[in-house]
Amino acid sequence: MKTILTTLLAILITGMTYAGNYEVAMQKALTQLNEADSPEAFTSTAQAFDRIGKVEEGEWLPQYYAAFCYIRAAFAEGDVAIREKHLNQAMVHVEAGLENEDNSELQTLLGYAKMGQITVDPMTRGPQLTPEVMQALGKAIQMNPENPRAYMVMGQMKLGTARFFGKGEEEACGYITRALELFGTEEVPEGSMQPAWGQHYTTQLAGTCTEILAEKGQ
Repeated sequence: MKTILTTLLAILITGMTYAGNYEVAMQKALTQLNEADSPEAFTSTAQAFDRIGKVEEGEWLPQYYAAFCYIRAAFAEGDVAIREKHLNQAMVHVEAGLENEDNSELQTLLGYAKMGQITVDPMTRGPQLTPEVMQALGKAIQMNPENPRAYMVMGQMKLGTARFFGKGEEEACGYITRALELFGTEEVPEGSMQPAWGQHYTTQLAGTCTEILAEKGQ
């Protein structure tokens, strides 16, 4: 009996240490992400999350943040070929994350990555990928109607589409306004590893909407 208890205690302690190492590694990588300001820095940070993901195969957050970093690198990259390479890497990590857990945040990144793929060749890829972007973002909103990032990316996508086809931006700005409202009520505990990005960019998009609607006298 004593041997069994000793074994169980050892397993419990090992598990607690392992979990602690995971959180330390994730917090270190999140700090690196917050300081990233170039495609190279985002790529380096993505590799840090990738290393964590290879150890923590059952966790979706390392895959999520690796994908997010590659998307950020892609949108900051001027070379189209390199941008596509980053987006392909992002898709690999999104799909790996979805194998662990299908949730609103991962569906948002799925739509975000596909939106980026459209920018590589809008004329060719737009007709094919736009429905897939809308499907992923619609699912993200359906899974969590309080997720501001899902509304932000949907608004960004609809704003770009409206401009491309010369249509009104009102629907897009509605999503952006809703995203800004949700960011205002989103509670992010200190030290949380859950996704919390997007408010700053949503504020910029809302400013663009204000200018557009003012020009139209709305």
